[in-house]
Amino acid sequence: MRLLTWNCARGPWPRKRDALAALGADVAIVTEAPRACAEDGLPWFGRADAKNGTTVLLGPEYRFEVAAKPSRQPCVNALRIIGPETFTLVTVWTWPAPNYRQPLLSGIRKYCRLPGPFVVAGDFNGNPVFDKPRGRVRWSSCFDAVERLGVTSAYHAYTSEGYGRESRATHYFLRNAARTFHIDFVFIPTQWTIRNVTVPPFEDYAMSDHRPVIVDVNPSPNSEPETAHANASC
Repeated sequence: MRLLTWNCARGPWPRKRDALAALGADVAIVTEAPRACAEDGLPWFGRADAKNGTTVLLGPEYRFEVAAKPSRQPCVNALRIIGPETFTLVTVWTWPAPNYRQPLLSGIRKYCRLPGPFVVAGDFNGNPVFDKPRGRVRWSSCFDAVERLGVTSAYHAYTSEGYGRESRATHYFLRNAARTFHIDFVFIPTQWTIRNVTVPPFEDYAMSDHRPVIVDVNPSPNSEPETAHANASC
């Protein structure tokens, strides 16, 4: 199964849709996607007054069901993905509400009791490298909360690189190759086997200031849906 996340940086939807189709993903989480993508019959999450939001593209073997009512600030949303592998997908595209960390934590708290296994993916707009020593809410705490869903970052598990030490950037600020960040993530169930993780180089996908994170996995045959995290810490 191939998963990917990509901030497509708005723009003409047909062009972005064609670029995604060429990657052959079974499940693609696309952030900063224009509202026009809903015309394709795709799920689309965004504020009522927003032109851009989050959408999900599915391969022919998969379908979706809305897993829960969207939040008032729809930075984090949940879909049930049904197909050869069935799981709860939590999509992420954070914006300051009031900061980038709080909506992520609120979304995880809201959806953590949905049936697992989970995939959590999108543009987090953050990385533990941004943490300040005296910061009250840190990105490292946010990532700990995500991982309590029984997931791990596919990129970091595959490369054995630590957060903040990524050799591949996913975001080029103002499309500047010298101002790079790793802020897009695909978290997958820990029992899944990772076959490959790819982040294309700066020169590819020039239609966006982000590069996709492409993850190929072999889901475990023992990863049937289960009621996930009844512990108080979630």
